Amino acid sequence: MTKREDLRQILSPFLDRNLGFPLRPKLIPDLCSFSMPDGLGLQVRGSEKNFVLRGRLVETVMPWALLAVDGHSTIEELLRRRPADISAEDAAQAIFLAFRRGLLQDSENYEEPAQIPADATVKRQLLFWGRNLGSTRFNSTSGQVQSKLSGKKLVLIADGFLGAATFDILVRSCYTDIVLLEWASDQFLADTFSNTDFSNNLKMESLGRSLDQTAKRLRHWLPASDLLITATRNAPQLLFELINRECLAYQRKWLRGNDNGSSIEIGPYVDPFYSPCFACMIARQSCAIDQAIEEELYQVRLAETPGAEQLVGETIACASIGAGFLSAEATRILTEIHLPAFDGAVLSITNGGALDLNHFKRVPRCPECYKGGRCSISEQTLHVTI
Repeated sequence: MTKREDLRQILSPFLDRNLGFPLRPKLIPDLCSFSMPDGLGLQVRGSEKNFVLRGRLVETVMPWALLAVDGHSTIEELLRRRPADISAEDAAQAIFLAFRRGLLQDSENYEEPAQIPADATVKRQLLFWGRNLGSTRFNSTSGQVQSKLSGKKLVLIADGFLGAATFDILVRSCYTDIVLLEWASDQFLADTFSNTDFSNNLKMESLGRSLDQTAKRLRHWLPASDLLITATRNAPQLLFELINRECLAYQRKWLRGNDNGSSIEIGPYVDPFYSPCFACMIARQSCAIDQAIEEELYQVRLAETPGAEQLVGETIACASIGAGFLSAEATRILTEIHLPAFDGAVLSITNGGALDLNHFKRVPRCPECYKGGRCSISEQTLHVTI
């Protein structure tokens, strides 16, 4: 076998499109890495998980590999320019190990989105995206992640401090296309953002706690949206059931957040017909909680009387915690930088600071999200002889 054939065989794993190896790999900036004494290995911090690389390649080849991947050369060019005392196999293994551990990204020299403002906030976010590209590998560069933020359309049904804080964080995170639907009738959000920098391009409507009005506006905004988020205060279950049905009908993703007065609930995230829906959550919850009947009676009362008249008190600090979870999950969903955390899960953040994460599964033949037809197998009685 010739040297050309040997090199081609070594390069074959890197050419697999499913692998997503960078065309011109470069070391991700903003990582902290250093060689520990006494041969303890190379410690790397800043990615999704801190880790240590050990072994012969780490001590002999990895220092060269991390300097060689400068974003200007392909993997073939890197292997051809390797030092004489490093074999092509060892050089390829070291570079592949760095890629597998999330240390490499594609060079952005050919992809500098002009629409991304170069301010301090964006620069820090770009560094953060770069450190986390290896988690899912749905994105090749940090600029690609940042571009998704401004290219997605959000519908936010909001109320109170939770709604205001969520909208504020989303805007400061560089989401530029947000439709704000105020659920409450007191126009708190309208007054809050009327004289701010957000008011220039703000698309805002009032729902007045009306389910009919909500259904009408959802049918107007949902078809062109990428994600619907609720950040409400003491909203009735009927509202979320309505949102669940409309999002399933239009096959639009949605994420629930609600302050019920005792805790802030984050989740579930519903990817229509692929994840458990809100109806699945209610069915599972009614079988698990201690006061299922009492909760149902409260929901009836909440639907019959204006919930805004009670449980009005809020704190910005608690609302900001919930808003942070909502905004981070929205970014995970829309950029795919990480997998969603609340797919089939609900996080409860109590006023006392406790966090309680509960997972649930889809309900077989859920009346809302089940797409199959009737079962063709007849039900038969099973007789067991003992």
